[in-house]
Amino acid sequence: MKSIKPEDFPSDMSSIDESAFLGQVHGPSRVVLSPNKTKYTVKENESLQSSISCTATCQPPCVGTWTTHTGEFVSLYNLSLPAIKRNQTGLYRCNISNSVSSMTSTNVSVIVTFGAEIKDITISGGNFTVPENVKTQLTCEIDGVPEPIGIWFYNEIEKLSSENQIVYDVVPLCNDTGNYTCTAENSDGKANQTTELFVLCSPRPVVELPSKIAVGNDSILEINVIFFSYPKPEVSWTFSKNGSFEIVSSNDTIGIYQHVSSIYITDMMTTQYGMYVLKVTNGIPDDLKHTFEVLPQRQPDIPTNFSASCDAPNYANLQWIPSFHGGETQQFKLYYAVQDRPNVFIKHRINIKENENQLFTFERVDGLLPATSYVFKLIAYNTFGDSNSIQAYCNTTKSALEEESSIGLYIGASIGTFAAVFFIGLSVVVLFLRRKKYLEGLKDNILYESAGSNFGQGTTKVGYEVNDKKRHNKHGADNTAFQETALYSVVQKKTGQDGVRIKENKDNDKGKTNKVKNNKNEDVQEPSGKESSKQNLNKDGLQYADLVFSKSKTGPKFVIRGLENRTIYAVVDTTQKIDPLPESDDEEPSDKNTNNEESGI
Repeated sequence: MKSIKPEDFPSDMSSIDESAFLGQVHGPSRVVLSPNKTKYTVKENESLQSSISCTATCQPPCVGTWTTHTGEFVSLYNLSLPAIKRNQTGLYRCNISNSVSSMTSTNVSVIVTFGAEIKDITISGGNFTVPENVKTQLTCEIDGVPEPIGIWFYNEIEKLSSENQIVYDVVPLCNDTGNYTCTAENSDGKANQTTELFVLCSPRPVVELPSKIAVGNDSILEINVIFFSYPKPEVSWTFSKNGSFEIVSSNDTIGIYQHVSSIYITDMMTTQYGMYVLKVTNGIPDDLKHTFEVLPQRQPDIPTNFSASCDAPNYANLQWIPSFHGGETQQFKLYYAVQDRPNVFIKHRINIKENENQLFTFERVDGLLPATSYVFKLIAYNTFGDSNSIQAYCNTTKSALEEESSIGLYIGASIGTFAAVFFIGLSVVVLFLRRKKYLEGLKDNILYESAGSNFGQGTTKVGYEVNDKKRHNKHGADNTAFQETALYSVVQKKTGQDGVRIKENKDNDKGKTNKVKNNKNEDVQEPSGKESSKQNLNKDGLQYADLVFSKSKTGPKFVIRGLENRTIYAVVDTTQKIDPLPESDDEEPSDKNTNNEESGI
């Protein structure tokens, strides 16, 4: 006979007639939870909305047992957990079994929520009275589900926030004495706890104390001093004048660490002006001792730390520290002038008020000229008079235009320098290339003669004349006025200069002189005697002279530089004058304003 296994049974056994299976046994095949949930959240002291049942199909019937995840027994069949507590948070499971087998359900999570709580506040060292300037650690342990946020407060000022455990590190000063409160909060509630911290410290004033107090005759003198001290202080006042001392009674209010001491005198008299000395001790070194000089009312003292800043183009920022006001509200007068005209001050304002909440008083002066040096004069005054003046100087004020110009000049100079260097370099390259090409094109020319060091100094005379056509008078006769004109040039140079010498040879027969010019390169001779009267005429009737150059066999060769770029020209000797030519029928009428001297090329 085939055996029947548990999985062969349907999951829903309610419709099956169990009598049909008499004699067939099996353990649980599946654990059924109802409700079918695995996670529950419950507030502390409340119950589950409904119990959780645990069932299975078994033969013989199974028994269900609820335990915690650690195995601790809770209940049979149903899990209810009435008035649940926070310690019942955890995992639960149902174990269902019979004589054949057993099976365990999936875990069921139960979370118990509760409001935030302060578990403990501790301090390093265990003592809440600590020395000044020694690191101290305050710790606040908090608890709650959901996890709360904790905050440390010092005298209602928030210092630090965190979760679980708040550790506040502090290096306490005298004024850190006070109440420290730890708070914790989550969605289920809020809690707080306060502790006191005491810092051992010597006495010291809460605010800076004045050194001078001015009151009028028959007025009230009242001095109030607030100071810190822990432990509690001892306070005394004394009055001194002209070497005598006396005790002054005071009204003192002593707190835990902050205290107040006051003296009050009505109908001040002249004998009561003097030095009032406060002394506070508490057994910790560095006692508090301060002297108040009580004076009759008068004009203010000179302000101090007066300075001017002129970094802007047309205004200056000034600042100073007001001095003793003289017993009345003081104001300030401010003037300014150009430094080279210090006697011509311009009024800026005469009603500048003192800012009692700041050490410095500030003022701005507008309308200044750029690039100008200024002097500023400050005077404090009240109803009793003016103080002496104090001056500050503003060396220069910078003009925005000047700054832009400076930048522009710098940029322009940089660009100009770069351009100059570039063009100079380019010019050098071009000149080098042109010179190279020029030198390659030089040619020898025997007709070149250097004029020497005396050229152009009046030692060389050149004279010549060119007739462009034959001249006739109105009767048709040749014009012989030019026949005696010298048709040659003579170069005269001093003896011994540039290797040139000039000599004269007398012809004994003719009485004529031959002039011979010798230089290193050539000889030029002038014929003498009858030969000089011989005329050479060209086809146009122009007279000319033959010049004979003998080429030197020794000496350097000369070249004409720039021959290929030469310009043909003629030199006109304007010192030569002749009579006007007669009118000719062959020539065109000339303009009356035309000069009759002509030059041919």
